[in-house]
Amino acid sequence: MALRRAGVSTIGQFRRFQAAGQPDDVLERQELQSLGSLVEGCWTHAGLDWARYWQCHDLNFDRLFVSLPEFDRLDQESRTHPVDRGSLGLAGRAFANVGYHRLGELVDALRTGVDLPAGVGPKKLREFFDLVVQLAGRVDPEGHIVGFSPSPPGDSEANGQTVAPVPAVLPEQVACLSIDVLHIGIKSRLLIKAGVATVGELVQTDRKRLMAIPGLGRRSVDAALGAVHHLLAASDSARIDWDRYCDLMQLPLLPAQQYPDGPSFVAGLHTTIGDFASQLDDAMLRDIVTSRLTVRPHEQDTLEEIAARHTPHVSRERVRQKEKKLLGQLAGALVWGEDHGLSVHFHPDFRLWWRLAAEEFLGAEDIDLGQFLQRLAATWHVDQEALIPELPIILAIVTGEPQVPAAYRSMLRINPQLLGMPAATGAIPLRHLRLGKRGVQLEERGISNLGELVDAARRGAVPREVSEHLEILTTCLIHGQFCRESYRRQFAPRVIPECYADEPGAFADTFCSVVALMLDQLSPTVRAAQIFRERTCLGEAQRPTLDQIAQRLGTFGPSVKREETILLEELHDVLVDGQFGLLPFWIDEGWLSRFRQAASLYQYEESQSGYHRFVANLAALWGLAPEGVEKASPALWAILSGYPAGRKRGPRASATTYPAAEAPVSPLRIRLRGFRRVH
Repeated sequence: MALRRAGVSTIGQFRRFQAAGQPDDVLERQELQSLGSLVEGCWTHAGLDWARYWQCHDLNFDRLFVSLPEFDRLDQESRTHPVDRGSLGLAGRAFANVGYHRLGELVDALRTGVDLPAGVGPKKLREFFDLVVQLAGRVDPEGHIVGFSPSPPGDSEANGQTVAPVPAVLPEQVACLSIDVLHIGIKSRLLIKAGVATVGELVQTDRKRLMAIPGLGRRSVDAALGAVHHLLAASDSARIDWDRYCDLMQLPLLPAQQYPDGPSFVAGLHTTIGDFASQLDDAMLRDIVTSRLTVRPHEQDTLEEIAARHTPHVSRERVRQKEKKLLGQLAGALVWGEDHGLSVHFHPDFRLWWRLAAEEFLGAEDIDLGQFLQRLAATWHVDQEALIPELPIILAIVTGEPQVPAAYRSMLRINPQLLGMPAATGAIPLRHLRLGKRGVQLEERGISNLGELVDAARRGAVPREVSEHLEILTTCLIHGQFCRESYRRQFAPRVIPECYADEPGAFADTFCSVVALMLDQLSPTVRAAQIFRERTCLGEAQRPTLDQIAQRLGTFGPSVKREETILLEELHDVLVDGQFGLLPFWIDEGWLSRFRQAASLYQYEESQSGYHRFVANLAALWGLAPEGVEKASPALWAILSGYPAGRKRGPRASATTYPAAEAPVSPLRIRLRGFRRVH
């Protein structure tokens, strides 16, 4: 109305009005910008592509204008084509009820605009639009509608037979098929509700009884029986040629190739869903499949991002609604073989795998995700690892939700490289990974190595930050082997010692200074590094007493003893037990290997008989004189035993405390909506 007040009544005037400027009213300016973008997007060298405009406008009209060049050349005979349900659907019957009985009358009215009849909503209008386009496509160059023979208005809905009779006895492989295989859309539900569930039952039912079913008319019955003829034409005594049937029905057959076993079915799942997306007429639905359904959770586009990419602009809620409806249609077609108007035909062999899964979980409302994977893998005869990359698609179909819940994402982020890693990589102790306090908590839950951690992540039983750590760790695998140098660069850029010559003499000479540097970084207590330098690393003859050190530090002997115990416990945890998760630095591999030689010697039964025997054996092992080992042996003994040489030993107890471990993550459960008839 605002445009009419401004003197704009044609598309050409509107385009010039747009080029001249915009009104001051903000709301009108936004509306006109959106409308202008829509018009320009549908403009061609021949003018406005009305068919495309209707689709992009989502068939929202106050008055309906139709301008198709095919109708401009209609001959006089074709202008008498009846307007009724048989020719233009339920909307056609509504137009006939308000006085438009012949096609010529309706076409003339649509050129200038006509009000929508009462009761014509979006669904009836979409059907009307499709039928109008089909009718226009049947107009030949001479203006005659191909296949049209004129009849008086109202006669087209008679109950007479309009397709060839179908044989009363059908081949068994045809008769047992579900009525959905005929692709008659929602009409199949009406037939099933009326007790006509198979093709055989359809053929055996009297035509008048079929047309008496509420919502079912001559045109629907003709479409169903016509599809039966196509089935018979594509059948022989033993099988149905589905390629032939889909050619006759003018429907794409998916998948394009057959998958004879479970592994090939799972491997081809991504390709099949991608091919399905390419068959969708709605660009937004294609976008939903390719940017949400077939990608990993952390790569999914948001509903807002999808809405912003399409014209006319819609809200995120509208995108969500379309997404939910599409998933319901897809699950119905794959799991139950139902026809929801997707205009594609999924091969029965492909749907068989989904049907087997539905039968496996029959009666289950929800299920533990680990059990779901285990049972689904057994049903499809594949390894569980093969299911992980396809889980976004699988879960979307069985749950009806494309947005994978946050609790599932730790499991879905697992890189397939981790699932097939060698046993040696899986045996890496968990304490060697830089997981911080999370690593301690996981160990308290009984997860001791990388392989067990991956198993827990596959079940979704690890926190989000641990799954993110695993994702980074994947970049440190070379042909499945763990590269410690790559891992070091990811998490600990500083190395202690910075420059290490891998020789026993160099190790012994610098051992105390290297450990003191570690204590400076770890700081288990305020005076730990100083106590180590001035007391712990010295031999019994040179070592000052606790009281002497206490006087230097301005404290008391028991405090020094306590701090020394704590620092030795900390060093034992790191160097002997390999608790690297909380380290702010990286220990040189060569240096650490040399320390482990001394630790192995200490653990040897005879070496535990005394400090001096340990020193002698260590000197022999490294090919050094006892004096060369003495620079490191007091500190080594103290770290390995927990007490300086000569000090009375007691039971070793950990002084390091950590927060209480979190309760184990509850097993993830999924709701099997897609395996029920209704999401």
